Amino acid sequence: MAIDLQQVRCFFAVYEAGGFTAAAEALGITQPAVSHHIRRLELQLGAPVFERTGKRVLLTPVGRRILEDVRQIIAGLQRLDLRAAGGREVVQARVACGVFPSLRSELLTGALRAFQSQYAEAELVLEEQGEPEIVQGVRLGRLDLGVFPAVGAAASLHLARLYDEELCLLVAGGHALAGRGEIDIAELEGLDIVLPARRYALRQVVDGVLRAVGIELGTIVEGGGGDAGRARLVPVLGATVVGTTYRADAQESAALVRLAGSPLTRSIYAGWRDDRVPSPAAGALLEILLREAERLAA
Repeated sequence: MAIDLQQVRCFFAVYEAGGFTAAAEALGITQPAVSHHIRRLELQLGAPVFERTGKRVLLTPVGRRILEDVRQIIAGLQRLDLRAAGGREVVQARVACGVFPSLRSELLTGALRAFQSQYAEAELVLEEQGEPEIVQGVRLGRLDLGVFPAVGAAASLHLARLYDEELCLLVAGGHALAGRGEIDIAELEGLDIVLPARRYALRQVVDGVLRAVGIELGTIVEGGGGDAGRARLVPVLGATVVGTTYRADAQESAALVRLAGSPLTRSIYAGWRDDRVPSPAAGALLEILLREAERLAA
C-alpha cells in the first residue's frame, strides 16, 4: 500500500505543531484521525516516526530521515496550490528577503521584474545586509528568505544553491599587478590586501584556501563585507578580493586580475528556516530566484 498525501500532511503537521491535538486543529480534522494516519504511516515504514514522551512529541531516527522528503512534498503541494489559485494567496501577502550586497545584479533585477509582473499586489521587502545579519534575520523569522554566500555559519538553514562565482583580485591602477590579466595563486604570498572580517563567508573561503596551499598574505586591513565597499578602499590600500562579476569599470584606475587555476570560489544560496516550509509568497519568490539563476547559467 502506497503512502498517501494525508499521511504526509499529518506527519508534517504533528512535527510543526509539536503534538497530535495541535496538529488536528491546524488541519481541521479530529485528533483520532491524525493518530490513525500516523499509525498507517508507521505501519508502512515498519517503524515509529514519533516518540511520545508525556506531552512532548519528538522525531525518532526514522522520522528524522523522512523529514526532508516530507518538506519537499509539502513545498511542492504549496506551489501547486498557488498555481491553481492563480497567485491569489500571494496577493496582499508580504515577503521579506535579505540580499547580500554583492549579489549579481542581473539575477536580482530579473527576479524582481518577474515577481512584480506575476504578483504586482504583493508586498516585497528587500533588505541589503551582510550574510551574518541575513542568517540571523532568517533564524529569528524576521526574514522569510535570505540570499547570501554560505559556509558553516548557515548550517542551521535549509539552502538551495543559486550559483557559484569565481573570486579574483581587484587592484589599484598603480599596483604592481595592475598590468597582469592573470597571475598564479602563489603570487599572493606576502600581498597587502583588504578583506572582510572573519565572520564573512568570503574571508572564510580565502583563509581556508590559502591555508590549505600554504600561502601567507601580508598586511590585512579589514573592510566591509560587500565587494563595492572594499573596492572603495583599493585606490588607497592597493588590493582586495571580489567576484569576477564585479563591475570594475565602476572604479576609476582599478583592474581585475584573475587567479590561474585558483580554487577560490564562493557559492551563493537562497536560505530559509530549516524547521518550516516557506510561505506561498516566499515560495513563489524562491522559485523565481532559482529559475533566474538557471537562466543566467545557461
